[in-house]
Formats: sequence, C-alpha cells, structure tokens
Amino acid sequence: FLHGPLTARRQLTRLIEGSMVLGMSKQTHATLAGLVGNVLEWYDFAVYGALAENIGAAFFPSECDSPSSQAGNGTAANASAMNTTIVSPQPCVDHNLIESFAVFGGAFLMRPLGAVIFGRIGDKTGRKRALELSVLVMCIATVSMGCLPTHKQAGVAAPVLLCIVRLVQGVSVGGELIGSIVYTTETAPKHRWGLYASFALMTAVLGTALGMAVGAIMHASLSAEELNDWGWRLPFLAGIVLGGVGIWLRKSIDESELFLEAKAKGLLSTNPLHDAVTKHRASLLVVFGVVSLWASGFYICFIWMRVYMATISPNTIEHSHSIAAGVLVWLCVVFPLLGHVSDVVHSRERVMLVGGGTMAGLSVILFTQAKNGNVGGLTICLLIYAVALAAWGAPMCAFMVEAFPIEARYSAVAIGYNSAHAVIGGTMLLLCTYLATEVNVLAPAYYMTSIAVVSTAILAVSPRWLAMRYGSESAHSEKFTNVAKDSTDQVEEIEMRNMDSTDA
Repeated sequence: FLHGPLTARRQLTRLIEGSMVLGMSKQTHATLAGLVGNVLEWYDFAVYGALAENIGAAFFPSECDSPSSQAGNGTAANASAMNTTIVSPQPCVDHNLIESFAVFGGAFLMRPLGAVIFGRIGDKTGRKRALELSVLVMCIATVSMGCLPTHKQAGVAAPVLLCIVRLVQGVSVGGELIGSIVYTTETAPKHRWGLYASFALMTAVLGTALGMAVGAIMHASLSAEELNDWGWRLPFLAGIVLGGVGIWLRKSIDESELFLEAKAKGLLSTNPLHDAVTKHRASLLVVFGVVSLWASGFYICFIWMRVYMATISPNTIEHSHSIAAGVLVWLCVVFPLLGHVSDVVHSRERVMLVGGGTMAGLSVILFTQAKNGNVGGLTICLLIYAVALAAWGAPMCAFMVEAFPIEARYSAVAIGYNSAHAVIGGTMLLLCTYLATEVNVLAPAYYMTSIAVVSTAILAVSPRWLAMRYGSESAHSEKFTNVAKDSTDQVEEIEMRNMDSTDA
C-alpha cells in the first residue's frame, strides 16, 4: 500500500487469488465467489418486500388523498351535521400495496428473458463470464433503485422508472442464481453435489434474511412518514457494498473444468436454447413443476407472510418482521444439512417427497395460526415448515443440474427454474393479497396446499415424464442415467488428474 494505488490493487488481487495467504482452498474460493451474488440478489428482493407499503406510498398516489375523496368525506360530514339523509360514499380503499406488489411481480416476468440471455452466455462463452455480467447488472439496478425520484418529485415518470429498474433487476436475476447453482455444483466433488448445490439457495435465503432484518430495523428506527419520504432508499443504496465484493471476487475465479473439458472435446452446443427446448422438453416440465413448489412456499411464508401477519389477518401480530427474519435464519441452518442428507441417501427425490408431503399437510394449519393471532403456534409451524421447505429445495438444486447434459445445462436449468418463478412466484404475492382480502383470509392456504400436492405428484412420477422424452422407459433409463453418469465420469477424471499433478 506504500507504493501507490496500482501496487495496492495488485496486492489485494493476490490476496484473493492466493488461497494459501487467505487460508482458503481453491474450492472454497470458487464456492464463495459463485455464491456472493445470491446474497445481493435476494437481499434486494427481500428489502422490496419488507418495504412494499412504503415504496407503494412513495411511487403510487393514494386515492384516499385525492381531492374528490376528501370532498366526498366533507360532504358526508356536512350532511350529518344538518341531519340530512344522503347516500353515503363508498369507503376509500388504498391500493398502494397491491400496486407495489404488481411491480414486484413484474420483475419475475423478466426472469425467463434473463435465462435466455445469460443461459446462452454461460453455455457458449463460459460460466465465469455469465456470473461476472449478472452481478454487475444486478448491482447497478439495486443502487439505481435507491436513487429513483418519487411520485411527488417526478409525477407519472416515477412509477415508470420504478418499473424499468425492477425489470432490469429481473433480467439479472434470471442468470445470477442459476449460474451460481451450475458453477458451484460443477466445481464441487460429485459425491458432494447435494451439499454444495444447496449452498446456492442457502445464500439466497441468507440474503433474504438479511433483507428482512434490515427491513425490521428500518421499521423500528424510523416513523412511517420518514420511511415513505426517504428511509426506503437506504437499504438499496447499501447494496453497493455486496455488489462491489461480488464483482471483485468473480474477476479472479477459474472457469468450470467440466465446461472446459466439454469445450475441448467439441461438445458445446451451437444453439443451447434450441437444444434445451427441443431435446429436453420433458425434463423442463419436471423442473418447472418442482420449482413451482419452492417458489410458492418461499414467497408465501417468508416474504408475504409478514404482510399477512401485520395488515391482513383479523388478529394482527406485532414484530412480524422479526419473526420472519428469525425463521429465515433457521432455514439457512437446516438447508445445507438436508442437501448433505440427499448425498448420504443417494437420492434427491426421496428427501424431496418427504418435504413436499409435509408442506401440503401443514399449509392450512400454519395460516390458521396466523389468522388467530397465535404467535407461539405460528412460530412453531413456521419452523417446521422451514425444515420441510429445505427438504424440498436443498436437494432440488443438484436434481436440476443432474437432469441436463453439460452442453445445454445452463440454458435448460435457467429456463425451467425462471419460468416457474415468473408464472408461479411472480404472481404469488399479488394473487394471495387479492385472495386474502377479497375472498377469504384462509384462501391462500388452500392455494398453497394445491400447489404442494401437484408438485409432489409431478416429482413422484417424474421418471415416467422423462421417459416420454426418449419414447420408452428402458430407453429413458439408459439415456437419463447417462446424463448424470457422464458428469460423474468427467468430475472423477478431473479429480484424478488434479491428484496426479499434486503428487508430481
């Protein structure tokens, strides 16, 4: 540092690249670099969910504050004073929250586009390049969110700019998480794919917990007026720290050796998107069905449940932010454990079926506890639900990677995963808010149960669905098994080569 900024930068780069200096193995460095973007990605979405009411107030004009609404209320008051009977105006309904969640869902609709863009980059140029670009775009979008003008400052332009920024965020998300899952899995030992792949979603959960915790701190530290005016900006501006670390770390990682091996052998696809859609349709349908339960369960119970507890339930619960953040931390703890269990029992499906069945049976009980305002019962249900969700989501990561060959893996996993999030996850908050407020406070529970039943059934029959891809069960058994076997052989070959070079 005493020899100028250029020398300092080189020294810092060596600290990251030199695993002996940091005390990190090459595997640990690759894993951390692959995962850091997930924390920022889901931190951003959790902060938006936690501050949705305040963001809605800042960007969408309230109907209750309009002159016509106020005039109507004044007319009713004057008529009452004069003992005159008139038709009372309809009570004013503020739709800020629904509009805010509509923008939230719009970002999810862009995820398939991000899957196409970053999937092509990841399958043709490399996993490393796709990860570098996705975290850069995501960092720019997050910080831009904190700089947007409000409706009071820019009028109609404000919600338009908000939509644009969230759509860009959705594009980056379409490549970030999947790139992290694929890269982290491919750079890990094959017999530990369940564990290492689960780290990708675990860090996404960690970012969500961090965002919820920040949301709880903001609500506890600032008044509603301060949050509506300027407080909502601070968490987004702070995202530059996580984004900067992610960009820096990913500059120094190595490309996936499985990808380099496939490239050297000329196995890469010239059109991975076409191959994913035409050659792996059945696998895509299965991944869509499996991810649908993860997306709905996660967003309902750990993002939207806070809103339900605080504003929708007839018996509102205080400290909803703290409860949701605490359960998310618990989810982070059990997630890698259940990923490891899928390695130990040599079956992703077996662990996932237990989780899916538990979620189907627990959803109505969980919502009933929230409806009744039973804090203790609700907390216990959320803790059990978190274990069930981890049993489904942790093995799911390796399940998706193993379902596709390496030449179209990034594109195929990205399309299947992000399509489910766009169709199911992107509409969950908006739809459940409507169901709970317009139909019945327990309606979201039955919707959640139906998704759990369907997704679990799809997983249970998935070998037959995949067999349709090859025309017969015997053909499928050989071909699908070979997809995972080829990856195993490549990993073992690379590991043996690395061991030989180490011995030499």
